[in-house]
Amino acid sequence: MLPHEACLLNRVRFAPETPVLPEQERAGVLLPLPLAGAYDYKLPRGVNAPRGTVVAAPLGNRETLGVVWGPAEGTVGDNRLKIAEPLEGLPRLPAALCDFIDWVSAYTLNPPGAILAMALRSRGAFEPETRRIA
Repeated sequence: MLPHEACLLNRVRFAPETPVLPEQERAGVLLPLPLAGAYDYKLPRGVNAPRGTVVAAPLGNRETLGVVWGPAEGTVGDNRLKIAEPLEGLPRLPAALCDFIDWVSAYTLNPPGAILAMALRSRGAFEPETRRIA
């Protein structure tokens, strides 16, 4: 770890992971587009989709990749929400990466979806964080 990274990490306090409850049928899904926040989607019944779960989310007349970002925050009725299907075989984004995306978005004043798009292009986006000992 470089000295400036250690200094940065000492100043930043990441929020704890906020999982979506198993009985909750709605979730906020962040799409890798320059959007200001997560869109609300329904989840299939009985699906446990914590933060970082990769889903296929319908958007207009196409389907796009999305990431469960937390509980749904909107007041739209269930009959108006579309269903986001979790993708089998893909690991979740690590909680540290989700928190880092939120931090970069706030620090650079860019939409979190744009930061997510950059993070998903990285080869190591889905790899668990490894501890380094100096």
